[in-house]
Amino acid sequence: MSEAEAVSRRERWLRPALWTALFRHAVPVLGVLFLDWQALDVLLFLFVETWLFLTLRTGTEVVLNRSFGDVPKTVVGAVAQLALCVPIAGLMIGFVMGLVGLVVQQVAFGADEWRGFAASAAWRTPLYRVALALVVVEQIAEAVAFAVRLARLPAPAEADDRKLQRMVQRVVFLGAAGVAAGFAPPGAGARGVVIAIAAAMFLWEAWPDEAVSAADAGAAAPRTTPPRRARSRRG
Repeated sequence: MSEAEAVSRRERWLRPALWTALFRHAVPVLGVLFLDWQALDVLLFLFVETWLFLTLRTGTEVVLNRSFGDVPKTVVGAVAQLALCVPIAGLMIGFVMGLVGLVVQQVAFGADEWRGFAASAAWRTPLYRVALALVVVEQIAEAVAFAVRLARLPAPAEADDRKLQRMVQRVVFLGAAGVAAGFAPPGAGARGVVIAIAAAMFLWEAWPDEAVSAADAGAAAPRTTPPRRARSRRG
């Protein structure tokens, strides 16, 4: 391995985004393993994070993306339009994600799961609230950084577009994961599904290029079929 490759690999492991992603996805695992969190608690946590990102990103692009038309000339004008567009974006995205959640609830979760979710009240615990607060701070900081970048460019950068696509895909993934968690056997089975969800989302967020390459390689892998037995003829 050359020195440049070693430096590049070390920088990838020292990225702040990598460690914040590790913390965010470790919280649900710790909650499930040690604090008796339910699968619905974890899904709620991930849905809130995804909704917040998509809300802030959509509102920012509507106001500052020059591909959509003229943008405000002053900071005050931009802030005023953001104050109007971000809540509207939140309502629209919340409606769509709410429909996904409603389908998951109707298909995969029964009355017993909802009673357990209400009884556990994990969202009232300090860890849950602190983790959500940190997610809110992180998403707002990321939205501000994105707004600064977008104000200087004619269109969003390719990396920003890729992340937006991944977060939209995450909504579909969370819906499928919710159905899997709902049909998983209670106890160890549900915990295993939650841990698998957290691990998959962490890998997808921390190493998106590798995750996409692995998924493409798996899809393109040739499938072998067992040889057919020759039929004997009975005379």
